Amino acid sequence: MNTKTDTAKIPVEILIVADNQTPAEKLRYTLEQRKALTKTKAALYMTNKNLQALVKKKTIHITEMVQEITERQQHQEQQELYLKDLLESQRIAHIGTWRLNIETNQVVWSDELYKMYGFDPSIPPPPYTEHMKLFTPESWAKLSTALESTRTFGISYELELETIKADGSSGWMWVRGEANKDPSGKIISLWGAAQDISERKQAEALLKESEEKYRLLYTAMSQGIALHEIITDADGKAVDYVFLDINDSYTRLLGVTREMCIGKKITEVMPKVEKYWIDIFGDVALTGVPSYYENYLETTGRYYATYTYSPKKRQFAVLVSDITEQKKNQERLMYMSYHDQLTGLYNRRFFEEEITRRDTEEQLPTTIIMGDINGLKIINDSFGHQVGDDYLKKTAEIIQTACRPEDIIARLGGDEFVVILPNADTAAAIEIIEHIKDMISKTKVNAIELSVSFGFATKVTHQQSLLETVISAENYMYTQKLYEHTSMRSKTIDLIMNTLFEKSDRESKHSNRVSTICEAIADKMNFIKDDVNQIRIAGLVHDIGKIGIKEEILNKAGSLDHDEWAAIKKHPEAGWRILSTTVDFSEVSEFVLRHHEKWDGSGYPNGLKGEEIPIEARIIAVADAYDAMTSERSYKKACSKDEAIDELKRCSGTHFDPEIVAAFVNKVMPQNSNFGKGGNNLLPNYR
Repeated sequence: MNTKTDTAKIPVEILIVADNQTPAEKLRYTLEQRKALTKTKAALYMTNKNLQALVKKKTIHITEMVQEITERQQHQEQQELYLKDLLESQRIAHIGTWRLNIETNQVVWSDELYKMYGFDPSIPPPPYTEHMKLFTPESWAKLSTALESTRTFGISYELELETIKADGSSGWMWVRGEANKDPSGKIISLWGAAQDISERKQAEALLKESEEKYRLLYTAMSQGIALHEIITDADGKAVDYVFLDINDSYTRLLGVTREMCIGKKITEVMPKVEKYWIDIFGDVALTGVPSYYENYLETTGRYYATYTYSPKKRQFAVLVSDITEQKKNQERLMYMSYHDQLTGLYNRRFFEEEITRRDTEEQLPTTIIMGDINGLKIINDSFGHQVGDDYLKKTAEIIQTACRPEDIIARLGGDEFVVILPNADTAAAIEIIEHIKDMISKTKVNAIELSVSFGFATKVTHQQSLLETVISAENYMYTQKLYEHTSMRSKTIDLIMNTLFEKSDRESKHSNRVSTICEAIADKMNFIKDDVNQIRIAGLVHDIGKIGIKEEILNKAGSLDHDEWAAIKKHPEAGWRILSTTVDFSEVSEFVLRHHEKWDGSGYPNGLKGEEIPIEARIIAVADAYDAMTSERSYKKACSKDEAIDELKRCSGTHFDPEIVAAFVNKVMPQNSNFGKGGNNLLPNYR
């Protein structure tokens, strides 16, 4: 198009006005001139309009061209962005793509596929024939079969395959393949995608392993597990529940089978189920709030702990544990905390709490009986704690027999017993005590007579304190004990000596001979009559501590070993403990304790020497040694009198008091030729 403006076509008329023209001519000239200017303006205006139209047309064309270019550029940028997003998505999702040309067998991989197989993207991928090396044999067999089907028939495939990377490491891929056809329907290429699912497969393997572990745990665990679904009525209230699943332990604990339970209602499986359990489990299933309960099931006769939670709405799981043994242990602990383990009676703790509970007006009159066994310590020291325990148990048994069912009997510890008699006056208490004493008088434990001192007091008004009543009963009991205790201990010592002599005839003869020799020495040393009698008794009981030594040691045929000798050496202390419990023998007990001490301090048990040792103990030492040397023993022959005297003289001043040895050798022996013959010089009862 020609864009030039044709200015020659604009009409322009030039009129020349002469000076000699008339006014009329000048006016005409002016008018003509104006007319010409108007035409010129009109022509110029049209020219300008044409130019504007032309410019506008060209501008629109240019704008359209620019817009078209811009749109093309934007579309290209958008396509590039889409491609970038696609590649990034493939990278993030570990998805690669490939294309196979059927005719050339050439394969093209995406960058992500290179990475997935561990190949360098700058190097062409291996040909199709080498692809089998990228998979395990089993996976390649699956893939090659699928590829052949796609290549031949165009059937798509989708598989999960185990791969082998370039570095030899293994992994897993998800693969999908499709066929591309030309317009005629001929397959010309294959296209596929692959995704690295190694992490997912690893997670699945771990999950499977975990599920197997939990399945085994679920099956083999000692606790029972049951899954239920709640059944509600029209108002949404729980009325029953159904068994969905149970483990083996549940069947064992509850005595049911899977066939009995699965798909059935609890009211069908356990018709006697308490309604409150349905309410409790219903709350858990409907609210999701877990619960814990302990209960006793009559159908099995056992205790169970149930922890219940809701895994999903309207369902609940019950974890069941058999706590029968735990409950029994708790009951045993509770029993032990309030009972004396030896006698089975209540203990001090229970008694002290019961005193508070029983201190009410409804219990009046309330009487307290206190009892204390006489001589229990001497029995323990002499015959052993087993005999003492039997003594305690027999006493408890007698008290229980004599008391009423509503009475509270407790052992306060040691040798003390107490009885609370609710709604019982003094007369009732005296009757019970007399009944107890009557049964005690007819009972012996290991040939030992029972002896118990009793006291009592009665609370008759509410203003009195029951605790003060206990104190009054105790004080009265101790008053009675003063009269009964000494006699019992003396009887017990008589019994101990008789028992010792029954255990060993040799000890019986030895004690009697030592007693005779002690009496003779004391007499020649001018002891007064009472002291002579006392040393005679001391000689008789000097070995009373041997009552606690085993009979096979006392009568052993042969020398003693270290442990046996150590047991023998304890008998002076044991004798002291026995004798010191009674006033009659308290002084004698000191002589018995020291009779194996030696003049030079080399004896036992305390290593005393010289006159630190009571003279009575020194006399017993000489008499004991002489009789031991001149008596026949199973492990040695008896010495002659002269040999024994020579040994005493030799040890005078070391083992023995020289003055006592001199008195025995020079004054006693000349007048007692029978000493040393092992005779049985029994004395009358030292009582």
